[in-house]
Amino acid sequence: MSQSLVRVLISSLLLLVLCVTCSSDRGGGPNDPPDDPDPTGGNLIWIDSVDASPGTQAVIDVYAKLSTATQAVTLPFVLEGTDFVIDSMSFVGTLLDNDPIWLYDSITPKTITIGMAFYQKDAVGPDSGQMLRLFVSLDESAPNQIIRVDTTSIILENGSVASLVLVDTTINPYPKEYIPEFLPGTIRVTDQPVLSF
Repeated sequence: MSQSLVRVLISSLLLLVLCVTCSSDRGGGPNDPPDDPDPTGGNLIWIDSVDASPGTQAVIDVYAKLSTATQAVTLPFVLEGTDFVIDSMSFVGTLLDNDPIWLYDSITPKTITIGMAFYQKDAVGPDSGQMLRLFVSLDESAPNQIIRVDTTSIILENGSVASLVLVDTTINPYPKEYIPEFLPGTIRVTDQPVLSF
């Protein structure tokens, strides 16, 4: 075989491996969760890690594996880094897009806290999938950095403390609270072009 043919075959093989690797990072559809990082069971919430450039908007997906019926959630998140602001959130097409009763939501430049409940007939789970989507705007001057997307406890305006919790009220006579396992995510900010496949 000629050396040029060998190079073409090797390049094609590397490209195929790269494409398969990139496409296997997520499930089959836009709302399917990536591979479950903890297949052992239990309730789990995890945040995607994404790449972004200064002056753009990063879109971060939050996923959940709910092993119990969930009728209320408290989701406090904090972003640790500089030169960004949390713009908004979306539940469209997610597990929580189920006619919720809004208890509260609060967005500051670096924190977001969500509290919602569902009528018993609309309890969410057991199920797995995308829970919500966060939108974060990066300043043009944002330095190269890793912004950590984590959970926290946040003091609300009424003085109560919001922590990560799921509530199952289908258990009688008293509801049961679950503190799910949690895996943080990141936004890797780089001024280099971000490649996507």
